Amino acid sequence: MDLIKEYDLVHSKPMKLPLNTQVKLPANSGTPIPQPDQCKRLIGKLLYLALTRLDVSYAVQLFSQFLQAPTMEHMQAACG
Repeated sequence: MDLIKEYDLVHSKPMKLPLNTQVKLPANSGTPIPQPDQCKRLIGKLLYLALTRLDVSYAVQLFSQFLQAPTMEHMQAACG
């Protein structure tokens, strides 16, 4: 719940799968995030969560590939 509150996702709808497996996230598409630390913190927290919730491990692994230069598109996909 702390993660949901921190990223203001309280009103989001639950999903059966954490990420559509058909989503393609190219590394160089989208607008760069002005402060990428927030995205990096989110992915770090999700990496920790993936150790206990295997159902999110695919999505977390995909997002962690873009930590060098996260874009708004990556952040939107991570937040659902």
